[in-house]
Parts: sequence; C-alpha cells; structure tokens
Amino acid sequence: MLLLSTARGSGLAVNNKTKQETFMKMASAGAGLGMGVKDYVVVFVFENDKALAQFPDSGWSGSAQADAAAKAGEKGGAYSGAAEVAPGVWVYQITKSGLALQLTLQGTKYCKDDKLNKNG
Repeated sequence: MLLLSTARGSGLAVNNKTKQETFMKMASAGAGLGMGVKDYVVVFVFENDKALAQFPDSGWSGSAQADAAAKAGEKGGAYSGAAEVAPGVWVYQITKSGLALQLTLQGTKYCKDDKLNKNG
C-alpha cells in the first residue's frame, strides 16, 4: 500500500558556545510503503559552526528511511539510526510512542519561526 506521510513540529536550535537560541518550525511530506502513527523527537548534531550557522537559513532535508516502532511510554521499542542530512549535520530520531512500520522517501523543510524569534 503506497501512502502519503506528513509531519509538522517546532523546536529550538542552540549554539552551545554562545548560548544563542533560535526557534524553529518544520513541515514534512513524503510517500512510501507501510503505515503508522508515532510521536517522536528529532535531535540534530552539528559538527562545526559553519553547519550550525547555515542550517536555520537553508534547512532542507531529503531522506529515505526505514522505520519500525511499537512503543508506549517505557514499554516496547523502536529502530531508527543516525543519518547525515547535510555536510556536518547529523540527525537522530527518538520515538516517544506510537506504532509504525514504514519505508518512505521524505522531504522536510526546517526554518526560523519569525513569530517567536525577536531578531527575525
């Protein structure tokens, strides 16, 4: 069964050296095989200052991913690994809860949340 997958959310990019915070938002769409619903957290790790500086302004990510999750609270498990989504940018997906078995091609846009950032 070929299905459409969508996601949306918000987050915070923090420069650990300067402590500067940038509020972010994201929207994602893709297509693939499988189905499911899950609540998850995405953690980005930036290898250098250049990667962190470019991400809030360019923030596109394209990916192919395989995902299996059956989790409720502390019970159950989920599988997904780290992937390099741009030079010097690694992403980790942590499933909080949900049930999913899917193989998808996904496009995601991360951008600054102008409503929450004081300096736009």
